[in-house]
Amino acid sequence: MDQKETHVDTLGGNLLQQAETLLRNGNRQAALPLLVEYLQRYPNSARGWWVLGIAVTDPRQQIDCMEHVLAIDPGFAPARARLEKLKQRLEPSAPFAFEQPAPQREPARPSAPAFEEQPAPSWASEPSAPYTFEEQARPAPVHPAPRRAPAKKSTGWVLPVMVGLILTCALFGVIGVIVIWNMQRTTLAAPLPVVSLVARTLEPTWTPTATLTPRPTLTPIPSYTPLPPLSLLDGPTGGGSGPAYGSPSIDFTLNSLDGERVSLSSYRGQPVLLFFWATWCPYCRNEVAALKDIHTAYKDQGLVVLAVEVGETASAGRSFRDQYDLSFPILSDTSGNVFRGYSGEAIPLNYFIDANGNVNYSQLGMMDYTNLNLRVRTLLNLIPTPVQ
Repeated sequence: MDQKETHVDTLGGNLLQQAETLLRNGNRQAALPLLVEYLQRYPNSARGWWVLGIAVTDPRQQIDCMEHVLAIDPGFAPARARLEKLKQRLEPSAPFAFEQPAPQREPARPSAPAFEEQPAPSWASEPSAPYTFEEQARPAPVHPAPRRAPAKKSTGWVLPVMVGLILTCALFGVIGVIVIWNMQRTTLAAPLPVVSLVARTLEPTWTPTATLTPRPTLTPIPSYTPLPPLSLLDGPTGGGSGPAYGSPSIDFTLNSLDGERVSLSSYRGQPVLLFFWATWCPYCRNEVAALKDIHTAYKDQGLVVLAVEVGETASAGRSFRDQYDLSFPILSDTSGNVFRGYSGEAIPLNYFIDANGNVNYSQLGMMDYTNLNLRVRTLLNLIPTPVQ
């Protein structure tokens, strides 16, 4: 077929090549105008009719293209095989034996020479056609196939299944009735227990007597026994642990925030709550609010609160005192020597010192208002203790 198309010029070869490229890329709509233009110029191109038969989608148009191919080149076997398949697809199958088969259509002009000029069909050469090939398709005779009666569904299995289900339900019902009847018979046959009641009468000489109920006795409330202070580790500068329970407190002298010299021994004869703290400690700041309420509640009963600020300047203590409106004395232990003498481990630290200057209780860690109130009332002898 390539030798028969040697007359195709360069422009026609470009059109056909572009159409084939578009078909490979799946762009059928763009390839159709190029193929129509090509066949208008070269209607005897078997290759052009073959490519057009691939581009169109209507089976009748495809048959028309294959017939043109065979008219130009009768020995083109692929076109003959495709034509037979397309005709078999369109022709209805014969439903009855006595019907005459449809006559096969002979290829148009089989004896035409290979290069004889073949006119293009009207649907291929019409200039105003939108190249969809649907309106110009040639109608083909269609023989409607006779309708077949629908096959009846086999329902022979329904009756045996229904009979089996009915028999199964009846069997289970009989078994249930027998079981219930046996259970009732066993229950009725069981003898009922006999309970004999013995009549009891009171002796004629019996007289009720009253008995005394003992009064409830008061359970003494357990007193709070002071615990010894926590064992304190030596500080980083080598300070020892603080004074233990019942031992004398360690006297010291420090400057107040106002510059006055204050000694612990000057408060001998009064109970003292010694509180070591710092403004940067959040637990200390929380306990200072409770200490303010404790000092307000018990200062008229002789309680003295001494707050020793550890490792800070007096200006930081004065700002804190003015911010929270504190009325108890605040002493400045900038070097931390007094704190190391009492503990030297951590803050907040509380020491409860009685009027004789001895340690009554100590605790490392924050104390809330309830704990402070209990320890202060014990220090002031407001809670009775059992006599030993």
